[in-house]
Amino acid sequence: MIIDHPYHHPYRIKETLRRLEKASRTYSKYKVPQSVKSVMVTRDNRILMLRRPGSRGWDLPGGGVEKWESLPSAYKREIREETGLRVNNAMVLYSFFRNIKGKEPKMIHYVGSFIDTPADEIKVKLSSEHDEYCFCKWSEIKSMDLMPSYLKALKLAKVMMIKPRKAWLKIHNSPR
Repeated sequence: MIIDHPYHHPYRIKETLRRLEKASRTYSKYKVPQSVKSVMVTRDNRILMLRRPGSRGWDLPGGGVEKWESLPSAYKREIREETGLRVNNAMVLYSFFRNIKGKEPKMIHYVGSFIDTPADEIKVKLSSEHDEYCFCKWSEIKSMDLMPSYLKALKLAKVMMIKPRKAWLKIHNSPR
């Protein structure tokens, strides 16, 4: 399945990938490991969440950037590997430097993508990294066991992706 978003949006895939590429060059200079995570929103405003085997918490699709690859190619690869979906649109939500005692410091980039299909029509092919997935409503997210950085990315996605889309639909679907 190819993910595409027909609505006009200022951050199309080329611009987002350019921004990710710039961030990748900046942090790779300092040999900082990087990771990219995706907030994937469906046409009916549900979020794709994944669960790892034996874990009680939920995960966002994505993963580490190999030393030889760019952030944009890592983003596309991780989504394809973990879900079987192909990404054709993206929007940078935020990036942050994770420096937790006992863990390796890492730069994590959160990116949003639209899936212009209702959740019940999407066929996700999970990799061996995950054993379960769900398309969650925004109201269900609050009760899920999520890391604080995931919650921040999801809140930003709601403000930066969902509200502008609803406004666009309201304007373009109103009787003239």
